[in-house]
Amino acid sequence: MIRIFPTLTAMTAVIACGVVHGLWTDRWHLSTEPAASAARLSQVPLNLPDWEGQTVPGKQGKDMAGALHYRYTHKRSGKAVTLFIVCDRPGPVSIHTPDVCYGAVGFEVGPQTKYSPRLPADEPPATLWTARFQKKTASTATDLRIFWGWNAGEGWQAADDARLAFAKFPALFKLYLIREGPGEDSLDDDPCVELMRQLLPGLRRSLFAPAS
Repeated sequence: MIRIFPTLTAMTAVIACGVVHGLWTDRWHLSTEPAASAARLSQVPLNLPDWEGQTVPGKQGKDMAGALHYRYTHKRSGKAVTLFIVCDRPGPVSIHTPDVCYGAVGFEVGPQTKYSPRLPADEPPATLWTARFQKKTASTATDLRIFWGWNAGEGWQAADDARLAFAKFPALFKLYLIREGPGEDSLDDDPCVELMRQLLPGLRRSLFAPAS
């Protein structure tokens, strides 16, 4: 009996942790999430004041509750930025970051840094990860700048451990902004950042504003 007591105590702790995690992730409740949040992706604006968008066909995100893939072109400069957003439970959304996915197909990943764009005064702050991704072959060279981050309704964040940071939420969005070509001298001048200033307010209204 003396040997059994520690085992029972450990089992009780494991079960308790499992219950807490189940409550955090909504496992024990009937819920419309994450499908309800994913449905809001259809409200994301395709066109912005200085940008024209088009839908990019493809199968990326097919295993998520929802995915959106747009390509925006600046009306004056012609520079293009690709937007990719997925929504699902935090577990699958928190993994498969660009450094893992692109690195696995031969891209060299540059230093990863956090970047906070200057947004309109009434817009909540946002912070995203960013890095350059380069791949060279005998016949081609690809140079990408990618920004990425997560949002569970409390602003776009560059979490150090997204799986832990967002575990308690029933649904999570992940955003990629991808620009191909040589980089600007300053990140503030990057087309992705220019797009953010108009896109992020629209995403807040489309994805996170209370239903009227």
